[in-house]
Amino acid sequence: MSTSKAVADAIVLQLQQVADVRSRAMMGGRLIYADEVLVGQINEDELFVKASAFVDEYAPELERRPPYDGAKPAAVVPTGRLDDQGWLRGLLAGSVEALRGKR
Repeated sequence: MSTSKAVADAIVLQLQQVADVRSRAMMGGRLIYADEVLVGQINEDELFVKASAFVDEYAPELERRPPYDGAKPAAVVPTGRLDDQGWLRGLLAGSVEALRGKR
């Protein structure tokens, strides 16, 4: 199953409300870049954020699973959390910092 364009567009729009985000189509899903850092992807209509020590600390409650067969586990952001702009802003900013190696 791939990601529907409407769902992916809606998720990207939510992310763009809180950070400098762009997306790129990739194998039926979308890669998500925040401040030009690959922070995750949208796959099968869900947002996955790359694993990091920051994500483990910031959002330990998030389910971890691979976005597709053979991928490393990532944090799955529940749809309801996409409306929480403060939380989402923190998640993206901290992920960018962690993935750039600053955390």
